[in-house]
Formats: sequence, C-alpha cells, structure tokens
Amino acid sequence: MDQKLDVGRILSDSWELFKKDPAALIVGGVIAAIVPFVIIMIGYFAFLIPMVIGAASDSDTVAVLGVVLGFVLFFVLIVAAVIVAVPLYAGLFRMVIRRVREGRPAEIGDVLSCFDQLGRLVWAALVLGVIIGLAMIVIIPGVYLAVIWVYVIPLIVDRRMGLGEAMSASKRLVDTQGFWNTFVALLVLGVIAAVASFVPFSQVVVYPWLIAAVLAMYFVAAGEGTLLPSAVADKTGWQGGPVLSPAAGASGAWQAPTAPPAPGVSSVETPPASGDGLAAAVPGRQASVQHDPQHPVAPPLPVPPATPDAHSSLPSSEDESRPPAQ
Repeated sequence: MDQKLDVGRILSDSWELFKKDPAALIVGGVIAAIVPFVIIMIGYFAFLIPMVIGAASDSDTVAVLGVVLGFVLFFVLIVAAVIVAVPLYAGLFRMVIRRVREGRPAEIGDVLSCFDQLGRLVWAALVLGVIIGLAMIVIIPGVYLAVIWVYVIPLIVDRRMGLGEAMSASKRLVDTQGFWNTFVALLVLGVIAAVASFVPFSQVVVYPWLIAAVLAMYFVAAGEGTLLPSAVADKTGWQGGPVLSPAAGASGAWQAPTAPPAPGVSSVETPPASGDGLAAAVPGRQASVQHDPQHPVAPPLPVPPATPDAHSSLPSSEDESRPPAQ
C-alpha cells in the first residue's frame, strides 16, 4: 500500500499511542533520565573529592595525583552514564513497537528490554553522534544526515539490524516518503517539543510522545501505517486482529489476519519481495520466521521509487532491427 506521511495524522496517532500506555512510558522515561543523571552526579563528586584531598595535602605529588584521579573517575563514569542511557531509551522504543506489532500493553520493565543489544546500540549512538555532530559544524550536512538516519535506532530495535544495514535502510525509508516530507514532519515535532519544554516538568510527557511520533513515522515509511489504527483501538492487536498468545491455534502460530509469515514456522528461505526488502538488502541472508515473542516478525521494507532513466525509453539498435511481433 502506498502510504504517505501526513503530519496531522502522525501527531494524532502518536498521541493516541502515548495515551494507551502513559504510566509505563512516563515512568520508563523517568528511569531512562534519572539513572544516567545519578551516575553523572557520582562522577562529579568522584571528580571533586580526590581534588579536595590533593589540595589539602602539603605534597605536590599528592595534589597532582588527586587532579588526575578526579578526571579519570569523572570520564569513566560519564562513559558509563552514556552506555546505560542508550539501551534505556531504546527500551522506550521497544515499548511502543510491541504495542503496535502485538497490541501488547507496555510494562515498566520493558525499559530494560534492549540491554541484549547493548553493544550494537552504543556503537550506533557513538558513530551517529560523532558523524552528525561534526557535520553540524556547517549545519546543512548535519541536518541532512540527521534526517536520513532518523530511523536507525528503530530499525536496530525492531529488526535487529547492524549499524551499516540500519543506516542504509533508514535512508531508503526516507527516500520512499521524500526527504522534505520527512524533514517537515521532524521540524514540526521539534517545534512542538521546544514550545512544550517551557512548561515545568513537561519533559516527562514530551520525550515519550516524541518517541511515539518518530515510530509512527517509521511504520508509515515502512509501509505498515495500517498497524497504527489497530494499535490504538481497544482490544485489538496486530493488523487489527485479536491479541492472541503464542499458543493460540493448533499450530501455535499467531492468528492475525493478513500478517507476515507465521512465526510458528521453523525457518524458511524467503525470496526477496518486489524490489529490495531485507532479503535482497543482505545477499544470502536467510529470513528466519521462527517464533520469538520478544521480536515479532516484520515484513520486508518498501523500496523507494526508481528514478526513470531518460535513455531507457529509447530503442536500441537491436530493437530497431528486430521484426515486429505478429
């Protein structure tokens, strides 16, 4: 289905997604913010205490060691705060993804659900942060990279992609909707978040809502926008069907209408979908559809429309010499 980004619909769907699980999203967001903050505060005091001890000492050696030790402890704990923060915020993404894919109510414990991808997520945050941060020095390249890679974290969380694969897939998804459409949608979200930030304590609502909004854009770009109305409807699940346990049915497969390949099947070689898709994106990749309640199967990604080649419509010399078909 050809689905286009509609900013009004994104705002509406993301707010409805937030309203489905406000307690889990707000508490999860507070946890994701407070835990790194506490680690940073510990690092701050770890930085001050050795320096104070060194300054109080009559020995220059002790004073120098105090300064060095303070800086080392502060740096180590700052790194630790970043390492912990990334999977915690990714857990908020997984909360919303599970709500959309499974119709599953979010739980506060879901904020810890992405630590199994700790290395991949931290590496993605580091690489993207450095590249986009350096590009932001001249502004326009930084904005461009931030837009085309907006779906990297959702792709890693939802489809368990590696960083390079997620970066390429994110750009393809942006291309399917158009760069400027995606840019305008993100700009509107940013303006709303900036204005709302002037309200005290609004961040506890704004940040989880922004995650829901980015994911609403992601599902539309991935050709799965029809999942959003089902996700926010009462007592409905994947693709609008009833929420069923993995044991539902005689075969143990999910009984959702028009769903992707049944997760109850062990493993099959899936031919590439029309165009690119996951199977075509990685040569030799086997699409496993083995049931995993933690990671529901996602269908192949759509392919951006091909740019017509002006020369492709011209007949070749071989075509000219070939007699017309009878």
